[in-house]
Amino acid sequence: MLLVSYYKQFRYDFRVENGKSVTISSQVKSVIPIGNEISDIHISNQDDLLTYTYNGQTKPLTSGSLIEGIRFYVVKEDIKIYTPLDQTSISFGHKKGYDLLFSAQSPNFLITKV
Repeated sequence: MLLVSYYKQFRYDFRVENGKSVTISSQVKSVIPIGNEISDIHISNQDDLLTYTYNGQTKPLTSGSLIEGIRFYVVKEDIKIYTPLDQTSISFGHKKGYDLLFSAQSPNFLITKV
C-alpha cells in the first residue's frame, strides 16, 4: 500500500506491503528522518489494514491521519501524484498545450489539496 506523508514541508512516499511493517525513527535509514524529538512510529499492513503504534498505543492509520506533525495519506496504487514545484497553476485538458492531458472520452479526475 502506498503512503504519502508530509513532514516539515517535505513530501515522502513509501510502500508498506501486506504482512510487512515500516518504522519511522531517528535512524539514518528511516523512510522519514524525524530526528530525536519524536518517538518511533511503527506502521503495519495486515490484510490491507494499516495500523500504527506510537507511544505504546496501536490505532488504525487512515488517510489524513496526523501523528506528531506528520500527515499521512493512503493512496490507491493507480493514482498519479503531481507536485508543481515551479508552477503557480496547472492546466487540464484533452488537447496539446495543457500541463496534464486526459482522454476526451473519460475526463474524470480528482484534485485534492493536501
